[in-house]
Amino acid sequence: GLACFPYALRESLWTVLDSLMSDIDPTPAQDEERLARASKDGRPVQHGARGRALRMVIRYVTWVKTHMPVPWTGFGQSPEAEVVLREHLDPSRESAVTIRALYGEHLVLLLWLDRAWVEDNIERILPEAKVLHRYRDAAWSAYLQLSRPMRGIPERLLLEYRRAIDEVPKDDGGTELSPLREALAAHLVFLYAWGEIHLGHDGLMTRFMERASLRLGAYAIRFAGRNLGDGNKVPAAVVTRLQDLWLSRKAGLAVASVAEHRHEPSSFGPWFASGAFPSEWAADELLAAYERAEAAPADYAVLKRLASVAPEIPGRAAEILRKMVSFGADALQFSACREEVEAVLRSALHGADPSATSAAREIINRLAAKGCVEFRSLEESS
Repeated sequence: GLACFPYALRESLWTVLDSLMSDIDPTPAQDEERLARASKDGRPVQHGARGRALRMVIRYVTWVKTHMPVPWTGFGQSPEAEVVLREHLDPSRESAVTIRALYGEHLVLLLWLDRAWVEDNIERILPEAKVLHRYRDAAWSAYLQLSRPMRGIPERLLLEYRRAIDEVPKDDGGTELSPLREALAAHLVFLYAWGEIHLGHDGLMTRFMERASLRLGAYAIRFAGRNLGDGNKVPAAVVTRLQDLWLSRKAGLAVASVAEHRHEPSSFGPWFASGAFPSEWAADELLAAYERAEAAPADYAVLKRLASVAPEIPGRAAEILRKMVSFGADALQFSACREEVEAVLRSALHGADPSATSAAREIINRLAAKGCVEFRSLEESS
C-alpha cells in the first residue's frame, strides 16, 4: 500500500498513477462483458486496469490527507487527483460503466475526504437522466454491496434509498434473495438503528417492511440481530428502536398464515441470543414467534443464551425449550448442546415455580422418547 511511502515522494507517486489512468482496459467490449457477467452472477463488477488505477487514485488522496503536514480541508489540497476523479465522471471522457461502479464502492470514503465535493458531484455519480441510468445503477449497486452506510447521510442518498425500496418486488416468487436486495436491507437496518431513517407514516423503514416480501423482511430482522455484537454494549436508544421495529413487524404479520410466519423464529432467534434486550421481553417474543410459526429451531446460540437466563426466568426458559422439543427438532441437537439443556432443566426443576418443574419433566420424557435418555438423571436427583 501507499502507507509505506514517505510524503516527500508525493509528486513521483502521482506521476506513476496518472500514467496508469491512460490504460485502455476496459475497452467497450471488456466493459460490456464484465457487466453481463456481474448481472448474471448478481455480484459486483470487475473494473480492469484503468479501474484499478482509479482505485489507487482514491487511496492516494487518502494517503495525502493522512500524511500531509497541514490540516486537510478537501480536494483543493490534491487538485491533481480531483481533476482525474471529475474527468472520469464525464461519460464523454469515460464511457466505461464498470469504472462508475468504483465511485459507488468508495462513496463513503469520498464523503470522508470531501463531503462538499461529493454533494457537488452526486448528480454525476448517480445521474437522473434515463440515458445514463446504467451509470447510476452501477454506482448504486456497488455502493450497496461493497460498503456500509454512514451516519449523517446526505439527503440525496436518502432519495436513492427510497427509489430502491420502491423497486423491491412484493413477491420474490420463492427464488433466492438477490445479493442486491439483501444489501439494501442491511443498509436500511444500519440507518434505522442509528436513527437516520424511521418507522411511521412515510418512514423509509416502514416503507421497506411494507414493500418487502416475507423472506426479505425476515432477512432484515435476522441481519439486525446478528449484527448487535456484544449485547451489553448496545446503546439503550438502539435497543428501543429495534424493539419498535420488531413490534411493527409483528403487527404487520397479524393476519398472516402459519406458513407465512415460518421465517420468524429463525429471524428473531439472533435477537434473543444477543442478550441486548430485557430477558423477559425477548423470551416472550421468541415464544410468540414459535407459536405463530408452529416451529422452534434448536439453535445453539439461542440455547446458550437460554441457559444463561434460566435462573432469572426459569418458567419461560423451560417453555422455550419445551417448544423446541415439541416441534420436532432433531434429538442429536439436544445431545450436542447437553450442557445448555441441562442448565435450563436444573433451573426449572429446582425452582419454586411448579409449572416450570412440570415443563422440565415433560421435556425430559420427550427427550427420552427421542432417544436422549441422558437427561433422566436430572429428574432422579431433583
